[in-house]
Amino acid sequence: MRQYAILGAGLDTFAYRQPAWADHLGIVEVDHAASQADKRERLKRAGMMPPPNLRYAAADLEANDLASTLVAAGLDRTKPAFVVCLGVLIYLSEGAAEAIFTMAAGLAAGSELVFTFSRPDASTVRPPSPASAASHMAAIGEPWRTRFEPEALAARLKASGFNSIGFLFAQDVAERYLSGRNDGLRAPSRVVLANATV
Repeated sequence: MRQYAILGAGLDTFAYRQPAWADHLGIVEVDHAASQADKRERLKRAGMMPPPNLRYAAADLEANDLASTLVAAGLDRTKPAFVVCLGVLIYLSEGAAEAIFTMAAGLAAGSELVFTFSRPDASTVRPPSPASAASHMAAIGEPWRTRFEPEALAARLKASGFNSIGFLFAQDVAERYLSGRNDGLRAPSRVVLANATV
């Protein structure tokens, strides 16, 4: 795997703290142009310059053709790619999420999509309480829009062309990655970590 695309990269810093083994990766960060400009300015003020294997691709995941955006940034769709979309899908429309699944399923065999999604809860059928995280995010202009039931999502991913699909639920994440911690860090109860391989 020599290609790594980060969708909705936000303030992700992998490219700036990448280990030596990753210097052969072509890294593409996709996000809104304004978000990227803000991030780059913050990093510049901290004295951190972009590494040579990083490309920024400005795009609106709701409006732009993601496949074209990635190709224009240098991603080769004929070779396997590792694509991540963490903490993003809940803010997108279902159509935009579907476009991400379709794009990733159309990559070369061996490609993998790793993403998080949220399962439905009571706030999807009635307004969330004013003190909830959903209300807070809506108040700052980032409403939660899309949630998936795992079984239905697995069927959708299979239909899109993925061969292998796996889910890690909060208890799995806690057991695998958070056991033994004493700082109180917990996995969000309704968030699922998923991987799908072409």
